[in-house]
Amino acid sequence: MGGCHVLGWPLQENQSFPAILSQMWPGYTTEKVANLPFTQLHEFLDDQRKEEEAVVVFQLGNYEFSSDLPTALQHTVGLKRRKKSTPSVEAADKTVVAGATASQPSAGEASSMVAKKPSLAGVLLYQLSWRLRCVIVAGLYLLTWLGLKKHEAAFTLLNAACKTNPDTLFIFLSPFPTQGASDTLIRKLGGWIMKRRLHNHDNLLFVDTHVVLVGSQALFIDNSHLNAEGHQVLAEYLSNIYSRSIHNLAVV
Repeated sequence: MGGCHVLGWPLQENQSFPAILSQMWPGYTTEKVANLPFTQLHEFLDDQRKEEEAVVVFQLGNYEFSSDLPTALQHTVGLKRRKKSTPSVEAADKTVVAGATASQPSAGEASSMVAKKPSLAGVLLYQLSWRLRCVIVAGLYLLTWLGLKKHEAAFTLLNAACKTNPDTLFIFLSPFPTQGASDTLIRKLGGWIMKRRLHNHDNLLFVDTHVVLVGSQALFIDNSHLNAEGHQVLAEYLSNIYSRSIHNLAVV
């Protein structure tokens, strides 16, 4: 259960880590629930099968945890983004025509249009604003995910599902790293919040994907989506811990 990675987007669905797991686990049926917000988790947990030695993998939080302030406000306090108006075709055509008729810079002007090295003050101001934004966004997530009832209810149900289904292995993946420092930082925070809200159960495993997907630049097809190698690495890791955990549960 989780986001677009469950379907392998933007790759083919047969390249996704659930599809790879279905090949590693012959005899098991792999069901996929994609594009699942964390607050809607209860709608699917209630119908979860109670088969012996079944495994449920949660890949949640990528959609909710973002360093972008408008997105963070949307996923924490419910403040919706303002939709930007789309210009009409006629207006777009006029813009293109106006741009085409604009005077081009002369050779002298073009030679002077050289990128200037940013000043020390500019660099310091950018770093300060970056840190301030991260602090504000992190505060929003801490206050809402640790305090709001809609998130508390989802964690309560998840913990209850682990307790009432002792023969089912629940694997919870932390929000994935990205190629952006800000988003990676906020998603690490998201993983910390989620792990803090989950109780200690013998059949519940929390996986820090920032450790599993080490050297993530080679495992991503873009800023935030795994490539085929990334899905393969994740599937192999999950298969290994599943085999070890099922053995431990059987012993218990």
